[in-house]
Amino acid sequence: ESLGSQSPKVPIAPSCAGVVGRRPQEAEARPVGENCVQPIVPRSGELFTAADIDTFMDSLGDSKSNAKEGGGAAKLVVPQIVEDRSKLTSNFGDVANDFFRDHKMEVPTETELTKETRGSSSFHVPERRGLRDQINAMDSWLEEDMSARDKLGDRSATAIKAHAAVRPVSTAELLEQQPVSNKCVAGENDCLTKLDELKRCKKLGQVASPLTLKALAQQAKPLFPGLPLEKLVQSLRLFASARYQDHDLYLRILGEIPVQVRGISPEMLTTCLRVLWRIRLHEETYVELLSMEAMNMIRAKRKPAARAPRRPGPKPAPLVEGEIQPAPPASPPPEAPAPFSPMQLIHIGNSLTRLNAKHHTRFMDVFQEQLALAIPRMTQEECELV
Repeated sequence: ESLGSQSPKVPIAPSCAGVVGRRPQEAEARPVGENCVQPIVPRSGELFTAADIDTFMDSLGDSKSNAKEGGGAAKLVVPQIVEDRSKLTSNFGDVANDFFRDHKMEVPTETELTKETRGSSSFHVPERRGLRDQINAMDSWLEEDMSARDKLGDRSATAIKAHAAVRPVSTAELLEQQPVSNKCVAGENDCLTKLDELKRCKKLGQVASPLTLKALAQQAKPLFPGLPLEKLVQSLRLFASARYQDHDLYLRILGEIPVQVRGISPEMLTTCLRVLWRIRLHEETYVELLSMEAMNMIRAKRKPAARAPRRPGPKPAPLVEGEIQPAPPASPPPEAPAPFSPMQLIHIGNSLTRLNAKHHTRFMDVFQEQLALAIPRMTQEECELV
């Protein structure tokens, strides 16, 4: 009667009477038509029992049969019921509160339950439309940039061709566009000519100024990488004859010789060794290079002697009284040294000795063999120089 007096306009189904009597604190279900949905709560305690599950399944079967009989007009509305957890866990709350009070700790407040329905999902697929739009925009910008670059390159190439076709060329520009090699050749010839003049002045007793020699050296240093081997050796000889003391200059000249050493002549090789001895430049690298090249040149010119087959000689004929015995055949003339002359061999030997060079055994064997061939052809003055 109390329930009827509180809500006289809402009829209570007979199936809901027991539930309302057990759980007065729960929210009332809003029936649609003649059906009423019971809240899903355990009858006693916090856990569902087998009897609770059977009752819940029976109520679902009754509601489905009623819905079919009503022709689909009646619809079940699942109410949003919020339990009062404080009463379900009354004993736990009392124990927890006593624990916090005994330890002088703050009692935590009750958290509000969310009002979301049980069927709602917390997972949402992220929206990627904005990122896709940005990627498409960047692709379009790159395509426009590449097309603009291509157009700009075509325009610049066309403009350069048109300017080159229309632009007149003056005579002065034609003279400036002459090969740089002509200027280099002129500088080389000028430098060598000045060095020859200094050499002639030295023979006349005139001493060259150190400033003049330094200026010539500064002028010649950039020209060495492009000089042929003959002019390199000539520059080395002229600077040494002028008594110019600058080892950096001589090392620059010698540094270009190994590249062209295969085309060196016996005269140039002898000159290089004599200049090294004159300027007292004990560089083992270049001394060994020149000595080994001299050995290779001697080996290339030396004729290999054919070895005669070993055969037993004929038996001597018996001597007849009064017969004249023929003279033995003359020995062949000794082989001439090649490709170095006796004087060049003397200069090579003296230069290497004064430079305190460490000779290889192969070089010494070949050089002594050539020197032995040259000794019979030496004059008295040449023999005194050995």
